[in-house]
Amino acid sequence: TVAALLDGVPATLAARYVEIWILRLAGVFPTPRDCPLCDRPLTTDARIIDDGALICSACAREHGYNTAPAVSGDGLELLRRTAREDVRQLAEQPPRRGVLGEIEGVCARVRRAFLQDELKSYDVMRRILAECAE
Repeated sequence: TVAALLDGVPATLAARYVEIWILRLAGVFPTPRDCPLCDRPLTTDARIIDDGALICSACAREHGYNTAPAVSGDGLELLRRTAREDVRQLAEQPPRRGVLGEIEGVCARVRRAFLQDELKSYDVMRRILAECAE
């Protein structure tokens, strides 16, 4: 990822890629494929609930999670792509505008559900990324 950054891969894409993989390798990142409540495929959209699980919109309505943050079909596809592509490949066909912010929210929810708090270093990382974007 560092080499990809030096080659010009956008810092926000690299940050999301690393964050997803850290959570995935820790065993806490939810699968972006099937709803854990009904086993239906997650295709067009999903909801990220308080415990960090991704559930389908039908289950969200049925179980009272209508107000949980939505994850778009494009967001779900990016999550699936990170499992099979490296960060340079992702940069060749970057996600549409807004998807990286959506995925940042997913990662934050999963991280906070697991840790029961926010990382103190996360604010430092956000400031550094903001400086890189300027």
